[in-house]
Amino acid sequence: MRTVLTAALLIAGCATAPQPDVTATADDDPYLWLEEVEGERSLAQVREWNAATAAKLTVGNFDEYRERAYAILSNPDRLATPDTVYGDIVTDFRTDAEHTHGIWRVAAIDDALAGTPMWQTLLDLDALSEAEGKNWVWQSARCLAPDYQRCLLELSDGGSDAGVIREFDVSARRFVEGGFTAPTAKHDVTWIDRDHALLSSNFGPDTLTESGYGRQLRLWRRGTDPQSAKLLLEIDPQDVGFSVFTGYTDGKRYPMVARNLTFWDSTYYH
Repeated sequence: MRTVLTAALLIAGCATAPQPDVTATADDDPYLWLEEVEGERSLAQVREWNAATAAKLTVGNFDEYRERAYAILSNPDRLATPDTVYGDIVTDFRTDAEHTHGIWRVAAIDDALAGTPMWQTLLDLDALSEAEGKNWVWQSARCLAPDYQRCLLELSDGGSDAGVIREFDVSARRFVEGGFTAPTAKHDVTWIDRDHALLSSNFGPDTLTESGYGRQLRLWRRGTDPQSAKLLLEIDPQDVGFSVFTGYTDGKRYPMVARNLTFWDSTYYH
């Protein structure tokens, strides 16, 4: 069974706003070439627009404002911003002057609610970057319910949208040797159970959408190369891509797949 859900952007006066002509061709639309997201002409145009915008935004007291903002964001006494609650623990990703890449840390939820969290570091990206000779930037963590001891981390070398997947053991506070790993790509991944995951990624020629995201969804089994994972679903190159996530309630996991037809329209599968 599948349910089609449409997400609509609510803008004042949108009911009377003219709708775009989705049948436009290159002859009708002089900017259609911007759809080539990795095209050199598109990238050159974006660089030109960025430079013009920066020139207007960085005049006057810009340097003063930037220094004040940095002082606030790097203040070690600033309040923690909890990221995700996993059972009886809460996680937080923190950067400061000493940890410019950031640390992923955890505290008991009861202590956090009481205002006295005892944060414990799970992963220090500054130390990891130095040890591995990389410029690791945090992307996300997806942890397996109900014990939340195994997590699929996504890290980017340098901060691009593309990153790697590495399985992390929360109790041991280290990466799992021989665990789930995938090389640099624009991934989307979620758990099914301890030994299986859903993965959308770059699997080689003709496996990306025109937006640069994976157009194949595969069933990835522990201990196997993601390239050999079983194909479950393939979408059109004109679609945006996949989003996958797993809900957990009443002792059951609910892996979900969103086929993103456009930026706003998606078809959901369970």
